[in-house]
Amino acid sequence: MVRNSNVRLFVKNTLVRSKSIELTHDAAHYVTNVMRLGVGDPLTLFNGRDGEWEGLIRRAERKSTIVNLMRLMRSQTVEPDVWMAVAPIKRTRMEYLIEKVTELGATRILPVTTRRSVVSRINVERLRLRAIEAAEQCGRLSIPDIAELQQLERFLETLEAGSQVVWCDESGESPAIVSMLPELLEAGRKGPWVLLIGPEGGFDHAERKLLSDHTKVMGIHLSPYVLRSETAATVVLGIFQALILNP
Repeated sequence: MVRNSNVRLFVKNTLVRSKSIELTHDAAHYVTNVMRLGVGDPLTLFNGRDGEWEGLIRRAERKSTIVNLMRLMRSQTVEPDVWMAVAPIKRTRMEYLIEKVTELGATRILPVTTRRSVVSRINVERLRLRAIEAAEQCGRLSIPDIAELQQLERFLETLEAGSQVVWCDESGESPAIVSMLPELLEAGRKGPWVLLIGPEGGFDHAERKLLSDHTKVMGIHLSPYVLRSETAATVVLGIFQALILNP
């Protein structure tokens, strides 16, 4: 008898009806040893390209687990293109930030180092694994791309044509985000929204001038309080999802 399963996995395989795929060693271990699924049990698979599929386990072994693809449950959709540019923070908090912006639909995450950054290195693969776990849990059909660490100046130099950077200015000198909503909604652009979060100590004077003078950067004020990086990222992306991307 087939029993219900809440197991949802990201895979790299192409997903088409009637195809069989072999899970990776780690995925097979999770399915068979951790979740205790066996032959005939269902699970859900997605790869960021082919939608969400129901599969049935045909063979359940720790070293070789085979899944038959049965039916398409949800077709792949085009997501609003919104990127997060964030100064790296300590590992646990950075992983939390990655988890939350994945849940809120960020399509790309750009770690950006600044003069006051307290972290100078990141483990992109570890962060990607956290993003995959978040997408599996929240029901998202895709995984955000996570770029290698780059300098703020390089980030600004390589902005895509038509993109609009929304800089979360912690100083309070920029207009409140509520007052900027009409301008944000009407902003003509062909590239992505890019939401920029600074380091724990804020941007220094030279960086603030660089941002203020840039034609593609719009400063906004989020809160009367000083927000931690992961809080600011969650707040601004939540506002965008609710009022701008899905009004």
